[in-house]
This record gives sequence, C-alpha cells and structure tokens, in this order.
Amino acid sequence: MKKTLTILLLMTVQINAYPYEDPIVTDRPGYTDTTHTARPGMYIVELGYQYAFNNNRVDQVTQTFPRMELRTGISSNIEMQLYWNGWNIDATQYQPTETTVADVSAGGKYRIHKSPKYNLTMFGSLTLPVGTNSSSSNSFDPTLGLLWDYSLSRPVSLYGEALATALKTDNKRVYEAQLTVAVSFSHTDRLSSFIEFYGSLPSEDKLDENAILNGAFLYLLTQDVQLDIDAGVGLNDASSNFVGFGLSFRF
Repeated sequence: MKKTLTILLLMTVQINAYPYEDPIVTDRPGYTDTTHTARPGMYIVELGYQYAFNNNRVDQVTQTFPRMELRTGISSNIEMQLYWNGWNIDATQYQPTETTVADVSAGGKYRIHKSPKYNLTMFGSLTLPVGTNSSSSNSFDPTLGLLWDYSLSRPVSLYGEALATALKTDNKRVYEAQLTVAVSFSHTDRLSSFIEFYGSLPSEDKLDENAILNGAFLYLLTQDVQLDIDAGVGLNDASSNFVGFGLSFRF
C-alpha cells in the first residue's frame, strides 16, 4: 500500500510539473514564424488586433481582428496550424465602411535541424478561399519556404524566412517571393524585443511590391501566457503603416 501511494504521489507531482519547462515561443507578432514547433499534445493559441493605415494619397484605415492562429504538435518535429485573420474593417475616404471576412490558411512545420546555435524548419501552407469580397484570394494558394534562426550571443539572435507563394489572379498563376530578416533581443527573463524587415517581390508588375520595417516588445506574464505590442512603417507607397497588440497562451 505504501509503495502504491508513493507511486501515485510521484505521478501527481510529475503531472503538475508538466508540461512546459521552457517559456512559450510564438509566431506572432511580426511576419516571421518561429522555427520552434509545438510539442505533441500542446496547443498554442495566438490572438491579436491590428490598426493599419496606408501611405498613398487616398486615406484608408483597416482594422483586423482576431488574427487567430492555432498550433499543435503532431510529433517532436512536426506542427500543424490553422491561421485566420478574421474580420477586416476598411474605412476609405469618401466611401462607406466595409467589413469583410478573411480566408483561412492551413499548414504546418517540419524541423530539419535543431541545436542551441541554429535551427532550420520547413514551412508549408494552403490558403482556403472561404473569405468574402476583397479579403479573399478566391483560390487555393500554396506557400512553401524555409525558416531559420542563429544565436549570436545569449541575449541576441538573428532569424528570418524565405517563402514562395503561388497566387491566382486573372485566371492565371503568378508567384510572389517573401523575405524577412530580423534581430531579437532578450532584455530580461520576461521582456524581449525585435526589429524586422519584410519584403515581397511578385512576378507580375501589376501586383504591389511591399517593404516594411517593424518592431515589437513581448512580455511573459507566465511561462504559458505572453503579451505583445508591435508597430511597422511602410517603406514604399504600397506598404501600410500599422500598430497592434496581441495575447498568446498554451495549454
């Protein structure tokens, strides 16, 4: 009986101590997804709000929420995810405000290499045309690419991604390359920040090129709950400025 009670006590302690010794690692905010994958049985929920305003002559403001991403581990190296921007509320000068629903993206990650110094992860996703009006691509658009990070020192890391997306426009496929490069800083055990550059280059001149410089602060309330605030500046007329904030948690 004593042995049985001891075993049950040890199991209870292990369950209470599980699951996560390391703090939550999120894809948001920013454009670059993390190389980390969720552990099997782990669920990560990321939510956010963004207020964007453009750089061209027509005043336009877009509010987007809940910018929801759900991530879960399939194996030690594979993660599945669903992403949905949610509702876009567009207010354009001299026009009525329009509310639209964004498409859903389904995808995942596969960790190619894992080490304390650097990590490499494959990324793939497929956009599902379930949105409405101008917020939908009206086609199934695949994306494939590589995520990476490199530790320069304990508080400073470089990271980024290189992606290619096949978009359907005017009943034909065009392609868009997306590149990000960022540097992150760990200020304390709870507070971190990053600065990131995002650029996109389409294969067709009629599609807009984007260039954005953005940054964020992230704060851990607990090992499983994170708050963030971010802002970005468009570096050309086609790229919007924005501010936003978010909440991420795991269970």
